[in-house]
Amino acid sequence: PGGYNQEHSFVLCCHSLSSPEMDLLQLQNITKRDPAGYKEEFNLQLNRFQSLYKIFLHKPSKDYKAFSELVSYLSHVATCYPKDLATFPGQIANLLETQISLLEPELRRSLVTALILLRNRGLLPPLQLLQLAFKLFRCPDKALRTLLYNHIVADIRNVNQKAKDAKLNRALQNYMYTMIADPSDVAARKSLDVMIELYKKGVWNDAKTVNVISMACFNKNTKILVTALKFFLNTDVEPGEDEKKKKNKQAISELERSILTKRNVAKKTRAREKKFKKALKDIHKEKHEEEDKSPNWPAIELINDPQGFAERLFNFVKSTNERFEVRLMVLNLVSRLISCHSLLVLNFYPFVQRYLTSHQRHVTYLLAILAQASHELVPPDALEAVIKTLADNFINDHSTPEAMAIGLNTMRAICSRCPLAMNATLLQDLAQYKTHREKGVGQAAHALIVLFREVCIQTPMM
Repeated sequence: PGGYNQEHSFVLCCHSLSSPEMDLLQLQNITKRDPAGYKEEFNLQLNRFQSLYKIFLHKPSKDYKAFSELVSYLSHVATCYPKDLATFPGQIANLLETQISLLEPELRRSLVTALILLRNRGLLPPLQLLQLAFKLFRCPDKALRTLLYNHIVADIRNVNQKAKDAKLNRALQNYMYTMIADPSDVAARKSLDVMIELYKKGVWNDAKTVNVISMACFNKNTKILVTALKFFLNTDVEPGEDEKKKKNKQAISELERSILTKRNVAKKTRAREKKFKKALKDIHKEKHEEEDKSPNWPAIELINDPQGFAERLFNFVKSTNERFEVRLMVLNLVSRLISCHSLLVLNFYPFVQRYLTSHQRHVTYLLAILAQASHELVPPDALEAVIKTLADNFINDHSTPEAMAIGLNTMRAICSRCPLAMNATLLQDLAQYKTHREKGVGQAAHALIVLFREVCIQTPMM
């Protein structure tokens, strides 16, 4: 009797679902269990969809709830009737591409969600949906763009998880050239964000990706320009390197916390206190070494024509009307390119030189840029004028001790890369500051002397 009641209630349930007022969610569930038994109901809903589709394709309506529910139902049962719904993904994609601006936001997101479901079930090729997704970035719908962004990153990552899909990657990267230069600033920026995220995740970490991103460094939109510059200046590390650094820092912090806890709990003895102090000193040293590691520049190393790219950037910074902070970022990137590839951009040094005054707000940033751009292949004549400007503007009796120390340290950084930029007369004058009453100035002068003792042993005054 119990089995009979269960079977009877199931029959009644099925009978109620066969009525015109059938709930699509319930129909969806029972259709998945028995596709052949509910083929007639499926055909009825498919015909309803085709009728509504023609209406929305011609003139989208604000009354979209029924259409949205039908799309959701068909996308969920598509695996049960692949032949009947062979054209269904194309119809949805066509509706989104042609009527995206006229569709209601909720309906837009519903249609995109249906396409993502079809893609996840293998009923839609990845390239078709990904290219459509990049086009839909132009839509002024932030929630939709977030949905598309998350899908693009996840889908490309999943496709390349087991092995690199070279054909798909090549097609998408070629398509990205057009998207970076898209008239819609929003679409261009989101496309750039996708490429940077995929680079960080180690999915697209090749030269082609880096060179597409480098095109954004000349974009007229400030936000796109700054995003590209930040990629080269701040996130240009090996894919996964950020995670390793974070884990190392966390491990060091946990070890330090553990030692401090033991120190507070354990019995106080002189030997134990000495042991704790040594352990803490080693941890602080390890922290300092972790922070002082020289930056890794794989993205800059992958640029195809670094000399041409650096010259274009330098010409751009000379002619642009961007705010000074953005121009400093461009100069920093030029400096890194010069340092990484040992380039010769001789006009760069006199251009930066004119900003070298002690009252300049960003003077320390500029001095770091200048020191970074110095290398052994730069002609000494190009840097000699810079050294003289530093001596005149920073190292004199009217300058503050901080300015003098900064000037001497910058000279040491430049001369460590290009020792011939310093002449003997100026070096003798600077050496006199080793007995300066301010400790910082004296130490900086002494460091300069030590440098030339190591590099130029035959200097007369040494």
